[in-house]
Amino acid sequence: MRRQSSAPLILPVMLAAMISGCAASPLRSSNLQGSPNMDNSSSTTRTVARTKAGQVIAGVLDLLKSKRSIQEFNIAVVSNSLGEQASTFSEDHFGYRESLSPDWSYVLDVRRNGEKGARLDVNFINKSAGERAPATEVCEFDFERVAAELKQAGYQQDTNYGEHGRIVYEQFHRAPITVTISTTGEASTPPDKVTHRCIQILTAQ
Repeated sequence: MRRQSSAPLILPVMLAAMISGCAASPLRSSNLQGSPNMDNSSSTTRTVARTKAGQVIAGVLDLLKSKRSIQEFNIAVVSNSLGEQASTFSEDHFGYRESLSPDWSYVLDVRRNGEKGARLDVNFINKSAGERAPATEVCEFDFERVAAELKQAGYQQDTNYGEHGRIVYEQFHRAPITVTISTTGEASTPPDKVTHRCIQILTAQ
């Protein structure tokens, strides 16, 4: 009598094992959507600025949000955040001096061991002769936007008033850093641009 082949029995057993293995190891959603430990660059990359002045403020915000002390603002760190190499002016003093347009320029200074300790200064300078030029080109990152980003990073806002309720300057505190900001209106007319506040001087120490 011929022996019955075992091949017909082997195939169902193999199929059952494969099905069982798939059921025991389902696809994880993280394999499809990204692991929680992966660097999600889209959530950490700062907004790309359209203007040079916007790039300066975006870089400064990156420093103020990511570092815990002005002493961490060395030339390599600042150059990386600003997207170009800073110039060295003297020992522990570096920064930028650049023209933005015929009407505006800016100065950014970092002094790591000054008389008042480490500090960063940014100053947008109106170079126009006669009637003051509008600040539109230095207002991509206006005061409201800068304030919102600083507060989101844990800074506490303190508004300082002068005579007749006029705002003299704004301060933001997140120990040990204090940021002081002076603003200027975007333009002398119309009313909405008069009250639109643009960054003119920012100091962090």
